Amino acid sequence: MDHATRREKNAAYRLYLTKALELVESGIELAKILFRSFSNRSTAGTSHLPPLRWVFSQQALLELGTALHGCGALVDEKGAKPTFTVLMRVLCRTFGIVINDIYVKRTQMFDRSQSVTPFLNRMVETVNQMADERLK
Repeated sequence: MDHATRREKNAAYRLYLTKALELVESGIELAKILFRSFSNRSTAGTSHLPPLRWVFSQQALLELGTALHGCGALVDEKGAKPTFTVLMRVLCRTFGIVINDIYVKRTQMFDRSQSVTPFLNRMVETVNQMADERLK
């Protein structure tokens, strides 16, 4: 492989990593907004639906929660990494869904024979497509 090809691949890889990092940072900002929105709601009286609803599968939310937990993207008010269960409870409450047997479903996710993270892969593909369109 010549230097020019290697440089092009490195540039493409650098762009991919930059976009992936931007995706994670955007997710963190979204989580901050959602958590603030949820915590500012009154608990008295009737319950309100969250401002945003999760429309993908429970498994997709588990993938997202696993990735956020694994990379340490979220911390509690003391700066400590929350447990996976706490993180998933917050995500489920934020999006108004219920996921039972979180650890069983996460284990099933890790045991997939094909793709372990189809939702996260789809997110990365989407960001890459958006970046490609922007660069045109």
